[in-house]
Amino acid sequence: MYGGETIPSSPLNFTASSSGVRNDARAAGHGLEVCHRNKEASFVVYCPIAPNVQIERLDEYGERIEPKIKALGNNEWRISYTILSVGKYEIRASCPNRGSLPGSPWHISCVETNKVTPVGGWGTLVDHDGRLILPARIIFDVENAGPGKLVCSIDGIEIPVDKLVDGKMCLNITGENLAAGEHDLDLTWSGLTITQCPRSAFVTGQQAADKVQLMGRGLAAAQAGEAAHFTIDASNAPAGRPEVILTSQDSTSLPVSLAQPRPSENIWLASYTPLKSTTGTLNLSVKWNGRLVKGCPLTVAVGSSMDASKVIASGEGLRHGIVGKDIKSWIDTRRAGPGELTAHCAGVRKVAYCELYDHGDATFTLNIKPQEPGRHLLTIKYGGQNVPGSPFALKVAGAPDASKVGWQK
Repeated sequence: MYGGETIPSSPLNFTASSSGVRNDARAAGHGLEVCHRNKEASFVVYCPIAPNVQIERLDEYGERIEPKIKALGNNEWRISYTILSVGKYEIRASCPNRGSLPGSPWHISCVETNKVTPVGGWGTLVDHDGRLILPARIIFDVENAGPGKLVCSIDGIEIPVDKLVDGKMCLNITGENLAAGEHDLDLTWSGLTITQCPRSAFVTGQQAADKVQLMGRGLAAAQAGEAAHFTIDASNAPAGRPEVILTSQDSTSLPVSLAQPRPSENIWLASYTPLKSTTGTLNLSVKWNGRLVKGCPLTVAVGSSMDASKVIASGEGLRHGIVGKDIKSWIDTRRAGPGELTAHCAGVRKVAYCELYDHGDATFTLNIKPQEPGRHLLTIKYGGQNVPGSPFALKVAGAPDASKVGWQK
């Protein structure tokens, strides 16, 4: 009262308590947001007496979860629970004689993060140190993970995640704006860290890609409607994976299959088949961990059939040589289409030893080692047909005789 008159809103009711004891009924804690299947979650309720707590699944089953309530003192109560099935749940809490707590009911998600897995596993996506190799395109299967959201960040910067029509999640990390080296990686599902996922990502430098070697006829020539092959040898490069981009003159992409015959080795076999209607050239690029391999992009000549007349043979080794020494010549089959290259060199009485060295780009070095002097005939065939100039006449001189070399005192 003031001046003998009652003050508006009086009388006032209040509860006295000892110092340090909370009176405001409320609840707080991570257990009101999300929990992991088969792992205990908890939150704290501030209430003068034991609160009433109900946890129930929000579906047709209506499963109820029995919480554990433990007094902590100072009007604080620890509420713990364990849920065995993923899904959405509702938590209701009230303080006796005071009604529902602020925020009640809470809707939580029970999840299982180890069910968020890349299709095919992490094995081919990480290096020997367990780091995610960038760039990376990962399809996640989340069907059994429970309700949630996939969040990815690199060095604290969030990367967009796309949801596919089949319910899977697609994460595409190009690494274009990242410096070469290691970066922090964080992957969560409903705010919980995904188990067994890498904790760092690695961007390969250009020097690493330069250590990758490409070999095989399919790098330079192919025949329409027939399979062409080449090899990607990354034995001397750091761990990673190749990417092959093959396009026609009108920018249409052609599929290229990659096989790793021995998973323990960094060697891949690439195969592709140009359409029967394909003519002209194809553009071929090979990347290692997002970096162009040395020599790329390449131009692949596509022919409708093998044409031995387009093979070019050149070099002094097509005209003369010396017994006991290698006679070398160079053969270019890049414009001749797919075919088998053979060489045969015969002397008067003996056949010379011939060796074809494949440079991996449809060019070859021919080494001939004659066993006798005299006239030799060198036959070079491609696809069973003589190449231009074949057979070649070789004049082979005898080896120099040191005993016949004169000298003066």
